[in-house]
Amino acid sequence: LKQLEAAAADALSAQQGVLVLDELVDLDPAAAAALAKRKGGSLILNGLERLSPETAAALAAYDGEIALRGLRDISPEAATALAAHRGRLHLTGLVDVPPETLAILRAHPQVRLPRSPAAKAKTAAKQARDAEEAALPVPTHADIAYGPHAKHLLSVWKAKAADPGRPTPLMLFIHGGG
Repeated sequence: LKQLEAAAADALSAQQGVLVLDELVDLDPAAAAALAKRKGGSLILNGLERLSPETAAALAAYDGEIALRGLRDISPEAATALAAHRGRLHLTGLVDVPPETLAILRAHPQVRLPRSPAAKAKTAAKQARDAEEAALPVPTHADIAYGPHAKHLLSVWKAKAADPGRPTPLMLFIHGGG
């Protein structure tokens, strides 16, 4: 379902709870107004890639949660219209939105916007650390018990010898806890 006719939207407005229309890529103002008649619940429209100010104004009349995570940009006029919405509003897919438009959206008391570049960088750094940890070699011997407690375990990584006829150096690391 790429497009929704107003008559079909009117029929869907009677449905309660969560309404997911993620395949929808275009929504005209008449269909948006019909969907906005729904009472409560959530309206998930993550497939929408653009939003006219008229469609935004029609959606703003909805009293439930609206998710528009597929939107990459939004005009100041559409942002102003959506800012009138009183339910939770998810716009986490937006990229490169001018500061003036972000200011309009931030006036909404329950808006969810994309995370800041600093927060994204922090997440990227954590993902890099996690990938690095996942790339550690598999122990030659894992979880060898050295005491009676379930956490008294050690693992051994046997190094490949540079010269099979000579002893391989050994490094022992004992973490003191904490």
